[in-house]
Amino acid sequence: VSDDETRKMEDIVRVLGHLPEAQAVLVVEMAKHQVRLFGGTQNYAVTRGFRELSTPEQRIELLECVFAVSAADESITVVEEGEARKISTELGLDHAEFVRARAAYVEHLEA
Repeated sequence: VSDDETRKMEDIVRVLGHLPEAQAVLVVEMAKHQVRLFGGTQNYAVTRGFRELSTPEQRIELLECVFAVSAADESITVVEEGEARKISTELGLDHAEFVRARAAYVEHLEA
C-alpha cells in the first residue's frame, strides 16, 4: 500500500467513519498491520465481532467505507466487489443494502 493510498484510506475512514484524524490514522495502521500479520485469515472473525458490537447503521457505514477504499484508485475490481459482498453477508446486511452501498461507486466498477 503506497503512502498516497494510505492517505486516501485515512481520509475515507475519517469522513465515513466519523472519526477524528488521529483515530482514523490509527484505524488504518491497525488494519494494515493485521493484513501484514494474518493476511485475510482473520477477516471473518473481525467482521463477525463488529456485527455483534455495532448498530445496523454502523454496519452499513462500514460497507460504504469498504467501497470507498476499494474505489480509492478509481477502480473496483471484480475481486474487490466479491470481498465487499462477503463482508456485507458477514455483517448480516441484505442484498438491497449491499446494492445501495455499491450504487454510490457504480462508475468505478470494472466490467
